[in-house]
Amino acid sequence: MSGNSNPLARGLFGRSIPYGAGNRGFSQPVLLPFLILIDAFLQHRINRWEFEQAYFQVFAYAPTGKMDDSTYTTLADLFHALEDPADPDGQGGDLDEPTLRKVAQRVFDELSPLV
Repeated sequence: MSGNSNPLARGLFGRSIPYGAGNRGFSQPVLLPFLILIDAFLQHRINRWEFEQAYFQVFAYAPTGKMDDSTYTTLADLFHALEDPADPDGQGGDLDEPTLRKVAQRVFDELSPLV
């Protein structure tokens, strides 16, 4: 790869996702499918249902053994928000789409520097 961005992510979604050693001192390209998917949702290229179905599939087949605990927990937070929209934070109430987008943006912002 040339430069410090991933041409696949830039080509598919028009937004550059940084590629290089993250602030945790290592690179995790295993996160790219998650970040590309989250970015598509945040950019309104896929709807909530498509995002949910794809995220569950990517999460199910992700090589979690290559992730540190903090990274896995961050991805699991979004999984649980999608899995139980009636109670995403244990506080009760429905998870509306704007709130889901905020959770997705937080996950994207936290993990994109790692790849």
